[in-house]
Amino acid sequence: MIGAFRMAVILSNLAQEPFPVVLPAGWMVNGSPFPDGLTQSWKVHSDRQGDGILKHYKGWNLAPDEIGEFKDWFSKRRIHHPGWPNELATGITKGVPWVIEQTRTGDFLGARMAKLGRPAINATIQLGIQLSRILELAHQNQLAHGALSPGNILIQESASEPCLLLEIGVLPHVLQGGTGRLLAVVSDPLHFRFMAPETLVGRGVTNFSDLFSLGSLLYWSLTGEAPYAGETPEEILANHSLKAPRTPPELRMGVPQGLSQLVMRMLSLQPGHRLKSMAEVASTLERLSKAEAQAPPDAGSGYEVNPQKSRSAPGPAEVLKAEMDALDKHLFQHPGDGSCLFKKAVVLHKLGCLAKAVEVCKSAISHNPRLGHAWQLEGQLLLEMDESRKSLDIWNRLSAAIPTNALFHLRRAKAHIQLHELDMATTAIAEAVKADPNFPEISLVLAELLKVQKRFEPALDELEKILKNQPNQPDALCLRYEIKVRQKDQKGALADLCAAVKANPDHIPSRSAKSRLLMVMKRAEEATEDIDDLIKRQPDCLDHRLLRIQQRLKTGDPTTALDDAEYMAKDAKPGDEILRYKAWLLATISDGDLRDPKMALEIAREGCEATGWADPDWLESVAAAYAASNQFEGAIGWQTKALQIFDDCALPEQKARLDQYKSHKPFRLR
Repeated sequence: MIGAFRMAVILSNLAQEPFPVVLPAGWMVNGSPFPDGLTQSWKVHSDRQGDGILKHYKGWNLAPDEIGEFKDWFSKRRIHHPGWPNELATGITKGVPWVIEQTRTGDFLGARMAKLGRPAINATIQLGIQLSRILELAHQNQLAHGALSPGNILIQESASEPCLLLEIGVLPHVLQGGTGRLLAVVSDPLHFRFMAPETLVGRGVTNFSDLFSLGSLLYWSLTGEAPYAGETPEEILANHSLKAPRTPPELRMGVPQGLSQLVMRMLSLQPGHRLKSMAEVASTLERLSKAEAQAPPDAGSGYEVNPQKSRSAPGPAEVLKAEMDALDKHLFQHPGDGSCLFKKAVVLHKLGCLAKAVEVCKSAISHNPRLGHAWQLEGQLLLEMDESRKSLDIWNRLSAAIPTNALFHLRRAKAHIQLHELDMATTAIAEAVKADPNFPEISLVLAELLKVQKRFEPALDELEKILKNQPNQPDALCLRYEIKVRQKDQKGALADLCAAVKANPDHIPSRSAKSRLLMVMKRAEEATEDIDDLIKRQPDCLDHRLLRIQQRLKTGDPTTALDDAEYMAKDAKPGDEILRYKAWLLATISDGDLRDPKMALEIAREGCEATGWADPDWLESVAAAYAASNQFEGAIGWQTKALQIFDDCALPEQKARLDQYKSHKPFRLR
């Protein structure tokens, strides 16, 4: 420990102000504003291709003896290891300590998982081995990390090079009178979620703290989520006492029991209950690696996991609903817990309940307007629901507050594209490029804009840039499928969707698009497995139920279609599409025990009133209900009006139904 040295570590991804040290051209800063009176400055280069990262540590009343302590502490960091950053220069300017670390090309772990998905299980084990060996060396040199997170682990471009662990030993504490407080100023709340509980309450950083942090990181890499969520140390500490995290096998099938037991032991809230050392972690992981190497791989490239099937493990929907029950139990006692409400919205999103998730997001924000993640989730949900104008309002507010965030500008662009405001979308993409020219999603949104502009070849060129580095990137493949459909290349479009589904079975949009395309290609039977799996994953998703209703009607299974309509209609309002299907099925199903013309007519009339008697699909449903009730004059009149609205778009079978009603015969599904 550094003793009385009082220092805060500023961890930030954005260069906000010039730093008072002249650096060679091309070097970059990773920092934030500095005290007044420091005149020297340098230029931040947008290409981020420099030789070093400048990291600075802002001190308060830094006395001469404290400067000496800093130098002593820093000398311990000069350790030669391939996973240890090389310090190119150090210094103290007007009481401000700083260090320049050599950079290497690659992605930080958090960014890589955002692009590629969670790593394969053995890839996670290998990562754990590398990190535990680096931390073992740090501990041998009386250095603890204390702030281990996906934001300070660099996965280098060359697979032969180990990961690079940054920020080693730079999280100090002040210990006064037997009590302590954390002085780390952490701008990214993600760092807090990986900190040990004793670190969060300011009791110091020890080797045992790093064991907890590494366990949290391995848990996150395996499951895609941190063991304890929260936006602030207080929220995370509250979650520590709320309940123990689910074991990795509960959230991801195929995780070895030995690996799960290791991770859960590292996550013990009591430091003494964790393992003894990083050496023990490394040796355990190495044994697990040998066993895992003999097991069937769960992903060929190390990312885009295809979980192994397990009869004993619960399905994804069951896991999420169990999580929802726990959240609801907590909210019953603490209805104003904004962080818990946000977690509930995330679960609802995963279950496909978009409208409910939006309402919960709004509730979370009303209780805690500072929940930035809740604002972002609501904006994303509204985009997915095609509520473009409402979504745009949120992204405009967020991008105005943080203009250096490229993601916010790209979400604005997507909303403008949905609204067909293409010039404004172009401006938003340009602002995203200005904020971060290397942001991975830029090419994807640009390709989407070009597609809407019907500039298909440039759009395909942009997608090719993505797929060259990530051949199975599902969002890029889905967008290329849309372009190929417009180019009337259904075979090529289907090949792209099949590749996306094979690489990432958890990617819902590609599975849904594949099912719809098979139905358009009159191969509805082949869509059964994908659609059924979608509903297993998201049983309350209206779009999936509507898709299966349409598919079952094409494959001659109206009973299942009616079951789906009944299931989803319980929360529907007059005029909702699911009620139209329910009315249609109740009027036309061939099974007399299931057919209910009276209820069909009641639902259909309410739907027509809600849509102003101007929606031809609803008019067809009310006509079928009248025919099922043997009221053929009403059936003829409303079917005729529906055909007038359809005009040239009317299908032959819709015209044939009018002739059927004129012959006083109701329509029956076969």
